[in-house]
Parts: sequence; structure tokens; C-alpha cells
Amino acid sequence: MNLPNALTVLRLALIPVFAGLYLHDCQIAALAVYVAAAFTDALDGYLARRMNQITAFGKLCDPLADKLMQLTMLFCLAGSRLVPWWLLAALLVREGYQVAGAVYLLRRRKVVVSAKLPGKIATCLLIGGILCVYPWHRLPWLVDAGRALLMGGLAFAMISSVCYTVSAVRQVHGQETNR
Repeated sequence: MNLPNALTVLRLALIPVFAGLYLHDCQIAALAVYVAAAFTDALDGYLARRMNQITAFGKLCDPLADKLMQLTMLFCLAGSRLVPWWLLAALLVREGYQVAGAVYLLRRRKVVVSAKLPGKIATCLLIGGILCVYPWHRLPWLVDAGRALLMGGLAFAMISSVCYTVSAVRQVHGQETNR
């Protein structure tokens, strides 16, 4: 266990804390937890690269923790009717595909596909969109901008799935030709 991985574990632990606060109408405290989790997401990746502590655990669990927090947030926002349920459903299907593929590749092929630029852009757009639609203000134009960011985030998430799939196929094919 290194510091970047400990931050990933912390982010996983913050998910039920966020959900509990949000569901008990403590939106500002829940938002603070979400922002802290988003900060640890950026920090753990930076530290892993800077300290040369990139691990298979981090490559697999860091994006998982990020996506679980995003999906939990979107579930809460959909329940509050601030984002459409279909957006959450589309991201759930995408994430299910990604996780199933990652688990298969790791267990069966010993391949870990690292994050690609479209996935990082999707994450940034989704975080920005979430912060804009989150009920901490009363500005309709900011909510509209947030919904547009969420749509862009969904588009980049789908593009990133194609990129991950292509990368995985290339890595698996490379393994088979090297045998």
C-alpha cells in the first residue's frame, strides 16, 4: 500500500459518506465530500507518476473509485430530478462494460489498460457538469450549462470506451503474436 493507493481507498470510503449526507439533506457537506474526493482523484494520479508508484491496483481501482463516486452523485441528482435518469442509465451501462472488460483482461490476459485522454476529458466534463447542476445555487443558466457539460461528458465517455476497446484488442493481439 502506497500513498496514491491509500488515496484511492479513501475515495472509495467517501462514497457512502457522500450518499448519506446527500440523502439526509446535507447538500453542502455532501458537496464538500465530493470535491474532496475529486481532489484526491487528481492528487493520487499525480503522486503515482511523480513518485513512480504506478501499480496495477491503482490502474484498476483509481478509475473504479472515480466512477463509483460519479455514479453515486448522478444517482442522487437523478433522484432529485436535476439530471435525467437516462443519462445515469447510459453511464451505468458504459461503466459496466468497462469494469467487466477490465476484470476479464486482468484475470484472463494479465493486461491492464490505462486511462486514455478521452476518458480524462469525460471525467473533467462530468465533474464540471455535476458541480453546475448540484443544488448549491439558484442560477438556471448554470444548471443549463451543467447539463450541456454532462452531455459532453457522456459523449467523451462513449468515445473513451471505443479507445479502451481498441487498446485492449491491440494489447491482447500483441500478447498472442509474441507467444
